Amino acid sequence: MSVDDQLALLKSRGLSISDDLAAKKFLLENNYFRISGFTLNHRKNDCFFKGKHIDEIMQIYSFDLELRTIVLGVLERIEITYKSLIAYYHGKAYGPLGYENSSNFTDINAYSHILSKILNLKKHYSDNQEIFLKHYVEDLAGQLPIWAAVELLNFTDISKLFSALPKVIKIEIAHDYLHMSFGSAPEYMCNWLRCSSVLRNITAHRGRLYNRSFSIKPKLSTSDKQRLLKDSHNNPIIGTLFSYILAAKNLLPNETVWKDFAYDIEELTYRFPAVKLKDYGFPENWKNSLSGK
Repeated sequence: MSVDDQLALLKSRGLSISDDLAAKKFLLENNYFRISGFTLNHRKNDCFFKGKHIDEIMQIYSFDLELRTIVLGVLERIEITYKSLIAYYHGKAYGPLGYENSSNFTDINAYSHILSKILNLKKHYSDNQEIFLKHYVEDLAGQLPIWAAVELLNFTDISKLFSALPKVIKIEIAHDYLHMSFGSAPEYMCNWLRCSSVLRNITAHRGRLYNRSFSIKPKLSTSDKQRLLKDSHNNPIIGTLFSYILAAKNLLPNETVWKDFAYDIEELTYRFPAVKLKDYGFPENWKNSLSGK
């Protein structure tokens, strides 16, 4: 279907378009199918609700693009932090090469997958852009300490590796870094990391965050659930972007980071007034929740 046909189809379905050239440029550059995902809650049975204009869809699309960049920035901080925590605490308990021993982990399947990845990267080190890997393979007989090995892993690997840690190490990290001492703290952290890795993959691959419902539900405390948007029965809506952001916030106790994060989102809302944060699961008092108040 040509761009002209796409434009005609949108108009026939009730979407107002005042600048055909701008609309065609938007469709050409961003893919009709991709854009349609941003219109799902603006139409019913392929007919747009009365008064809907393509400018609103374009604002939402642009907002989502910039929001992904903001979210990804925080997730990168979390990824780096937990690489460091895993390397430090596991290395302290079992030594720099202790990660090569499967008995030092609890989930053999996850451990085997990650170790296999590290060994494969070492085997084909000449194809890798990380200069430090060449140094360890050629100059140090391939003895790659855990603090270097974690730098070869992505967020999903780190999430799985944390889950595979001995419980005593997970408890130690929860206590020392997050000041969490309740018995199920490690399970909460495993869930938060998994949710954050899912969110990272979506944002990194330019997935839509707008009006998205996540299938993996974050484990949240009673106080966090009270911060969430409520449904018609006054039950917290879990599985929205905002619930995932709360899970990520629990992993990174840095007040300045989250204040800046809230500021950046608020600034976006000023530039794209057509966007309703409610469509991302944000409650009215979202700023206080993210700023730590």
